[in-house]
Amino acid sequence: MIKLHFVVNLVLLFTCLCITSCDTSTEECLDDTENIKNEKRDNKDLHKQWKDVLLFPDGGVYSGGVVNGVQEGEGREEAASGDRYDGEWEGGIKSGAGKYKWKDGRSYKGEFRDNKPNGIGMLKTQDGASYIGMWVDGSKHGQGRYRWAGGRVYEGNWQDGLQHGYGKLYAPPDEKVVGSHVGTSGLLGELIYEGAFHKGSPVKER
Repeated sequence: MIKLHFVVNLVLLFTCLCITSCDTSTEECLDDTENIKNEKRDNKDLHKQWKDVLLFPDGGVYSGGVVNGVQEGEGREEAASGDRYDGEWEGGIKSGAGKYKWKDGRSYKGEFRDNKPNGIGMLKTQDGASYIGMWVDGSKHGQGRYRWAGGRVYEGNWQDGLQHGYGKLYAPPDEKVVGSHVGTSGLLGELIYEGAFHKGSPVKER
């Protein structure tokens, strides 16, 4: 059941990213997915539902499916550092759909492979910023949308965690933009740059 909920969420996350006619912000679209999934499990009772428990030398605890002494299927890992992962495992490796929450307040929800975000996923930071899009080996890579806490939005291509390739940069309606810019208003704000990016920065025209 939990796998089905995660799959539905991932489809909805991708829809929020791709449909430009959505009349809500990225964060509002993402929040709507939480209302749709209708999970019946209470996370506080997960340890009671799962019988198998693994204790690690560093103080970490795992509760969930176990096969041949390693994590398999669905389970929760609470690391000694204070980080927590809820989701799917394969051969002791985080693989499939899952949710990871860091002690500092950041959270990731989406696809995992080889213990890292891989595929479609959404990151929220402790300062209110968010990213939804493609991941490769734990880095933003491919198409994605990033919204800063201040309201600016980048939508376009990413490479190794940085804006790289074609993209668009938007400013919120209440931001005073100085200098030349595209000036087209849309659902994401006022379009202030459209074109090529290189390692996180717009490519200036020569």
